[in-house]
Amino acid sequence: MVASLHLDPSEAFIPPGTVIPLKLFQMKHGKKFQITLPSSIYEFSVENKSVVTYDSQQSEVTSVDFGDTTISVTDKNCLDELEEQPEALTARFYVREPKYLSMSVFPYKNWALIMGKTYEIQVDVFDSKNQKLYIGDVSSYGISSCS
Repeated sequence: MVASLHLDPSEAFIPPGTVIPLKLFQMKHGKKFQITLPSSIYEFSVENKSVVTYDSQQSEVTSVDFGDTTISVTDKNCLDELEEQPEALTARFYVREPKYLSMSVFPYKNWALIMGKTYEIQVDVFDSKNQKLYIGDVSSYGISSCS
């Protein structure tokens, strides 16, 4: 593995069109420090660019089409052909079709609401195998019904 690095997320199930920030952290003396991206030291590469794309300037992953892929991080300082390459740090992305959603009301998880009170509605989206999908920071999503 490259130094003591960690990618966040290291794994994500997402629908097409989702944009996710990709963060790189390093552990030093038992503390986690975020590495500013883009970086002159670390290089990111996408295994299958038909599934996701990576914007190195924004450090964002965008899902394009259904499938699975990996994003790898390499240390540019270790690119010397004579030097043994460390195992690449990777993040895995699974782009899946949303099949159903679940809604919860907080703070009481009860749909009997009282006028004048403030509530939060949480919407979770799942694929056909009941895997929860990360839908990113969106303010609205369209829902349609198939007959």
